[in-house]
Amino acid sequence: MVALYRPPGIGQDYNCGMSFRCPGLCFSRFNNNGAYSGYTEGRGKKARAIDASLVKKMNMKTTFIKDGDTLLNAQNRDKILAELRDLYDGTSRAEYRNLVSHDYDALRMTFVLCATDEIRSLNRTHLGERFLDCEILGDEDQTPYLDAAFNNTCNAVLGYLQDKETEDRQTTLKRASLGFIIHLKENVLPSARVEVPPEVKGKIEAMGQVVSYCRAQVKRERGEVQYRPRIELGTRLTAQLTKLAICLAITFEKKKVDAECLRLLRKIAIDTAFGFQFEIVRLLVRHKAGLSAKQIALSLSLGKTTVERYTQDMIELQMIGRTERPNRSGVRGRNLHIFTLSKTLRKLWLKAGLKTK
Repeated sequence: MVALYRPPGIGQDYNCGMSFRCPGLCFSRFNNNGAYSGYTEGRGKKARAIDASLVKKMNMKTTFIKDGDTLLNAQNRDKILAELRDLYDGTSRAEYRNLVSHDYDALRMTFVLCATDEIRSLNRTHLGERFLDCEILGDEDQTPYLDAAFNNTCNAVLGYLQDKETEDRQTTLKRASLGFIIHLKENVLPSARVEVPPEVKGKIEAMGQVVSYCRAQVKRERGEVQYRPRIELGTRLTAQLTKLAICLAITFEKKKVDAECLRLLRKIAIDTAFGFQFEIVRLLVRHKAGLSAKQIALSLSLGKTTVERYTQDMIELQMIGRTERPNRSGVRGRNLHIFTLSKTLRKLWLKAGLKTK
């Protein structure tokens, strides 16, 4: 399961370029009404259940959710996300008060959720640990995207003046993408054999654990911790990253997961670990001696109160430690609190080979 993030202003079709009509591979008609249906035909004793759900149409395909931001305000949001998790896991059940029930087993499907950064405000426990994130537009030069938007608009408005036999760039890219996927499915997949070397296995497991640390949360009510929190074992994230590594090797037609696959895998791991906790961890990796809350706030352009709140949670999660540095300024004052990264998390970060900038 992949979540593609785009900044506001980039159209959904750009973010969901596979939304062309390809009934054998893709399904893009999922909506906020869910995947199940308890529809019956007829009334009374003559009523009979008809499976009008979307599950059969989604099975063995990739389902694209083009506007994931609408999930934030959907009344049945939690229900929809629970359905997606069950469907992805391969077994799902649906039962209604009109005595209609459906059992689905041996399902094989995946999902691509397209959204803006707004959906990052959704608690990650709603999505589970099954989604890997991918930021499709980073800090690179945005001029090509603006030029493409200008040219596409000109072609759309002045299309009647253009040669009718000439395809626009977007259509050409979609056709090329479809041809490449069909080539992989028909020519590469039947004989694909991918090796995952032991050293790569260790790096993938370390990435999964680092992401689990960075995405962990502390449950509080009225400022008080409700229970002693602990980091979730990154089994699901490791499984997702392993699947991605193998699929990357197949896509590049490689016999084993190599450095090129790992480079992209690290990018996805960093995108998935996105958040203030991740930024603090990455900063403390570079400063082994530790930093104060004020130094962290200045380095990350955050408010000191925000940093203090997150560092307190990270202490509860045993991600960082806090020590005191004696006040040697010559004036009265409290000792300085210094935050350092835990040895376990630092070791996992270095083993995963993640970048620090």
